[in-house]
Order: sequence, then C-alpha cells, then structure tokens
Amino acid sequence: MVDPVYVFEGRFAPAGLTQVTSDAYGEWEGNLLAGGLSSEKLLRLRIEDGAVAEEELILEGEIGRIREVAQGPDNAIYLLTDDPQGGLYRLTPTH
Repeated sequence: MVDPVYVFEGRFAPAGLTQVTSDAYGEWEGNLLAGGLSSEKLLRLRIEDGAVAEEELILEGEIGRIREVAQGPDNAIYLLTDDPQGGLYRLTPTH
C-alpha cells in the first residue's frame, strides 16, 4: 500500500481529472485539474517532486456538479456537468 499524494478534503467527490499539456494555459502547463461533483469545485494542483506543491480553487458552484474535466484536440479545457439538460463549458485562459 502506498500513501496518496493528495487527499481531497470534505465532500469533494472527485469525478474528473486531467493534466494540462497545452502551453495556451501558461503556468498551468503540466498541472492537474480536478473536478468535484458534490463540491461543485474545480481545483488546480501543481505537482512537484511527487507531491502537491500548490492548490488553487478555480471554480466553486458557478456551473454546478462537475462530472468530467478533459483537454480537447484543440488544446482547450472542457468541463462537463451532470445538469439534467447537460452542460459543456470551455475554460478560456485570461492572459
């Protein structure tokens, strides 16, 4: 058994995880983005030497329960929610 690198606190309920591989997101390249169902959060995790060196809250409640986080073939980051009507969001860099 190996201890986890990171433990999501509270009722995060992780449901989607992707690594940012595009340089379009600047300093986020190489970081992980984790979506949460019950928490309705999107977290950015920077991994360094096998440990989480930085955590940033990107979204909290703005779009609902995040079901999936993925980087598309256009290098954009997409978020899928489990809203009854469905919700697909594109995360756009602000720099």
